[in-house]
Parts: sequence; structure tokens; C-alpha cells
Amino acid sequence: MVFKALRSSKVIKKMRTESIEGSDNRKVVQLHYSSICPFSRMVRIALLEQKYEVHLVEEAYVHDNHEILAINPLGTLPFMVFQGNVVIKNLWSIIDYLINTNDASRHTVMPSFFKNFERAEILFNVEWFCTKFFNEVTLPIIQQKIINFTTRRAPPNSTSIRNALRNMHIHMEYLKLSLAESNYIESSMPTIADYSAAAQLSILDYTGDIMWNSINKRIKGWYSLIKSRSSFRAVLRDRILSLSPPSHYEDPDF
Repeated sequence: MVFKALRSSKVIKKMRTESIEGSDNRKVVQLHYSSICPFSRMVRIALLEQKYEVHLVEEAYVHDNHEILAINPLGTLPFMVFQGNVVIKNLWSIIDYLINTNDASRHTVMPSFFKNFERAEILFNVEWFCTKFFNEVTLPIIQQKIINFTTRRAPPNSTSIRNALRNMHIHMEYLKLSLAESNYIESSMPTIADYSAAAQLSILDYTGDIMWNSINKRIKGWYSLIKSRSSFRAVLRDRILSLSPPSHYEDPDF
């Protein structure tokens, strides 16, 4: 299946197609994403869990990208393009789409048999990791240890990094509580809450900022389960610019 070009091919940095075993080729989507964007990672994982064939278009992770603005006026990543140039432009719109088109036979995003209060708890955790965790932990690490380092705009701010890592310890306590009674976040099976949390951690793990030897065993066991999934392994194969991840980064038995 070929998508109608939305932009000049000159501005498409990289495009490739991926799927996992059992994918239904009728479910095809073009995902504009960045490998350093945790929201892009989360959506990509969820799409693969739903057996989509995903056509990846990698974009620069900047907020003043005029090519992105031409398609998505919000100027944010990720966004999805379907055949016929139907665009879903906002993270929360994408989440709503994924939940409401969830394949009930797979239960991989939001189990259809969940009661309303269970769905509400899952969505609360998505909000927690996509907003609070991101702003307090992941965003400053991305800015200081990836963007500043690779662009040479400014040296990494050690105070900002220390504050982010201090915040991470608090958030890890919250994650531990969320896993207290089950293998996954407030659920006996993985949901979009797990993908949102794991996507954030995958960025921090890439930059070497998670000291797994001192992390709660339940959190480590949960992350190992997520890393073992085909959808997540696809994301872990990405490399961020000139930076290399730690040797354990892709290993589910880290």
C-alpha cells in the first residue's frame, strides 16, 4: 500500500515499514515520530500490539519544524496518517483512537471487559507518565543529555539533571505501588498504561540514568516483561543520533 506524499521527499529523513508476526496488512498507518520522543515510542508500541503495519517517517525532534506544522498545526509528535491523508494530530486523540478501535480479541491496549473505573485508572496512569513523569524527569534529561549534547548549543546543566534524577526516584516509588498487586500497572495484563510508562523509562535507560541494581525487583521484573514483547523490541533497536546505549539496553534479562 502506498501513501500519497504529504511532503516533498527531500524533507523525509528516514522512512521504513515494520510489523510483527500476525500483522493484518489491511491495517496500515504512517507514523511520524522521533526516536527520542517517548510519546512516539508509546504509540508505535501500541500500534504494533494492535497488529498494524506501521510506515515510519522519522522527524527531527524540534518544536519549530515547519514541515511538521504544515501537516500538524500543533507542531508536535507523534501524529498518524491514514490512507486518503486522514491525519490524527494529537497524542490524546491518538490514544482515544487506539482505545476505541481496540481489537477485543487481543486486549492489548485497553481490555474491553474492563469496568469503567478500571478504564479510568488506566487512563489516569497514562496521564501520569505522559504528563507528570515526562515534565519532571524525561524532558529535562532529553534536553540536557541528548539535545544539548548533540547540538552543542549549551553544556548539559548538572543541576537540571540532578533534579530530574531526584524526581525519578519519587516516581519509581509510585510505579512500585502501581505494581504492588499485579504484574502490570493496575492490571493482570499489559495495557497502554504500561506502554506509556515503559516508553519513558526506555529513554532514561538509553542515557544510562537508571541504576537497575538499586531499583525495586518488581519494577525490574515488570520492565523485563515489557522488553520481551516483540513490539517493544522493535523500538529498542532504534539508535539516537550519535549516542550509544548501555550494553544491557536491549536485553530483557538485564
